Amino acid sequence: MSETVELSYFQKRCAAIGLTADTNKLFVPEYAALKDSKILEYPLLCEDEKTGDIIIPLYDIKGEPCNFYKDNSGKLYNGKTKPLEIRRYAPGNERTIFDKGKEKKIKYETPKGAKALPWISPNIIEAYRNKQNIDTIVITEGQIKAICGYLKGLYIFGINGHSNIKDRDSGQLHADILETIIALNVKNVVLLYDGDCVMLRAEDVEKGTDLRIRPHGFFSSARNSRELLKDYWKHHEFDVYFAHINSTELEGMPKGLDDLFEAFASEESKIIKELCSFSKTHNHYFYKTNITAGLSRVLNHLNLNTAEQFYTGYNQTIKENNFVFNGTKYQWDAEKNELKLIVPAAAKSYFRVGDHYYEKLFVPNKNGILEYQYHRRLNGTIVSDHGKEFIKHIPKYKAFCAKPDHVNYQEVIDNCFNRYKPFEHEPSTETTDCPETMFFLRHIFGEQLEYGLDYIQLLYQQPTQMLPILCLVSKENKTGKSTMVDFLKALFTGNMAIIGNDDLESDFNAGWADKLIVGCNESFLDKKKTIEKIKALSTGNKIVLNQKGVDHVEIDCFIKFVFCSNNEDNFIIASEHDTRYWVRRIPTFKTERTNLLQLMVDEIPAFISFLNKRTLFTKKESRMWFREDLLKTDALKKLIEGNKSTAEREIFSFMRSMMLEQGFYTLEYKLGYVVKEILRGRYESSYVERILKEKIKVETCKTSKRFKYPVIVKVSDGKAYHEEIVLNSDNGKPYTFRADMFLTKEEISTLTLCSEAKAVGQEINQIALPIETDIIIDGEKPLF
Repeated sequence: MSETVELSYFQKRCAAIGLTADTNKLFVPEYAALKDSKILEYPLLCEDEKTGDIIIPLYDIKGEPCNFYKDNSGKLYNGKTKPLEIRRYAPGNERTIFDKGKEKKIKYETPKGAKALPWISPNIIEAYRNKQNIDTIVITEGQIKAICGYLKGLYIFGINGHSNIKDRDSGQLHADILETIIALNVKNVVLLYDGDCVMLRAEDVEKGTDLRIRPHGFFSSARNSRELLKDYWKHHEFDVYFAHINSTELEGMPKGLDDLFEAFASEESKIIKELCSFSKTHNHYFYKTNITAGLSRVLNHLNLNTAEQFYTGYNQTIKENNFVFNGTKYQWDAEKNELKLIVPAAAKSYFRVGDHYYEKLFVPNKNGILEYQYHRRLNGTIVSDHGKEFIKHIPKYKAFCAKPDHVNYQEVIDNCFNRYKPFEHEPSTETTDCPETMFFLRHIFGEQLEYGLDYIQLLYQQPTQMLPILCLVSKENKTGKSTMVDFLKALFTGNMAIIGNDDLESDFNAGWADKLIVGCNESFLDKKKTIEKIKALSTGNKIVLNQKGVDHVEIDCFIKFVFCSNNEDNFIIASEHDTRYWVRRIPTFKTERTNLLQLMVDEIPAFISFLNKRTLFTKKESRMWFREDLLKTDALKKLIEGNKSTAEREIFSFMRSMMLEQGFYTLEYKLGYVVKEILRGRYESSYVERILKEKIKVETCKTSKRFKYPVIVKVSDGKAYHEEIVLNSDNGKPYTFRADMFLTKEEISTLTLCSEAKAVGQEINQIALPIETDIIIDGEKPLF
């Protein structure tokens, strides 16, 4: 007894649509001759023997395999020919993605970044080659369905969804479809939809989804297709038809064209004849209507004119459930035999928190992106616009809260309205390619690009994580500093505020207190009170929301500051101990890019997808994520140096010289020596003492002691003077100046002690290089 061999997925699908070894081919003699190839035939379907997936090669109207081009420049993908193929995953192999936070399985996939090109039936290619006219072409969703239609004799195109009937770059009808219509004098174009276009899904009713969306999507598809075709009616006479399989009236309810032919295998000729006949006689297998003159019949057929018509048309699925139509919630009242309004659509645009009403709005910003906002509305204004009954439908909440989340956003939490705005971009499901964005970020972050990407990725994925204060500086203009702020604004829209210096100094902060990012262009912050506020908020957990005429409220604080300035030296007060700042000097662009921001905005979906798939380069090593030494740039050193007073700089210069050039690790001097000898008596003792204690953070001995201190004297050998170090003795409470206060770790590691330093007990093996503190603050090891 012979064993039964189980067919593969590929074999099963081929058998179902009637594709055999003899028919699974495209014959193109001209292409073979042109390419000097012996291959005249190409397959319609292939099998990936490793995975069991079906591979669908695409060919153009001339029968040439479509190549995958990366962009419109004509440059081939990866610099070489890569035939464009669609993969139909075998059951169990489907790829899982997350779309709007929900898991979604992908059955069909094209190469990343490739255009959605139509599958063209071989008989259309042959007709085009032979200049043979065609009366009717069919455009349907799905390549395998189209192959099935071709095998039964249809001239047919298969597309990845009816929204892909146009070219994504030109916005026009796909060139090969248009060329077919014009060159082959097509008389009828049939837009064939699956039979479920006139069905509702029970799960949509249960979830409370707006039931109008799906059928209206099919209507919009037909309308858009008609719009793409109507420009050619002036010079080419043809009709356009909206059609779908009459699933609900056929036994077994076949959905697609392949299902129809399989269910009624003995009636293939009747099916073909009906689909390609356009008289007004009753259609059995298809619903078909001419939309050349307009789409009112389609709108009526899909029951989209009114909520009452919609319920009547789909009541077998909706039954007595509440349902949403065009944003408004309804329910059928069986006693009164009428549709009852439950919640009007416009009510969802309003909410009340405490005693105040607000309206949700989408307001275009300067980049053309619609930014989500809400604005106060008076009770009387709402009643005037919508009537008295409208108020009772507005949702009411106890208070505001602020919880940032860009992936699983919640508008309402424990009956509190979330002040944080929803993230307004969706990651691309097709590509992670964002060359313009990467070009720009490489310009901004330079050798610290990975840190910069981590910074933005943390903003997106971990918005409550504290991050350093990012400062972009350069004396020159047109460097991209403001563009970086604008890009972050385009990315995080309503969750970023761009403010001025005065706003930071003001007591009123309602415009930015609940934001993720606060950006400031042309920054110059020289008031100590403002600086302390910024530093406190960058590491704080709470902020008092202060707006005019409203009681102060304490809310969570997760602000990240981004400052831009043309003043590299002292745009903000900073000292050696203020290492919250991540300062980068931004160079000028070699060539000006006037449209760079818009190019980056267009890439945001791909950039988000890139971040989702990227692994963080750094790990959390402080409460502000980055380890302190990672962000110590030359620009930060310059800023710190620029903030020093003349006296402080002179003290630093003297100590560094004595340590690096003369070879001391520790120096001890009394205040009087610093004032008279180092600073030449130009400053009051009280002023110098304040610098030593508050700025340099140097300490005096607690008790008096005998100590030695080095001085440089000039000595003559009879011919010339030279400098020598002399150790003087003194008694008192000297200040102790250590090398780790004035030198870098690298400089200390190369320090060679002089004989005088050794004479007062300093030894190389006693030098303790500075290490990171083990002090714990708020449960974490501090960065600063």
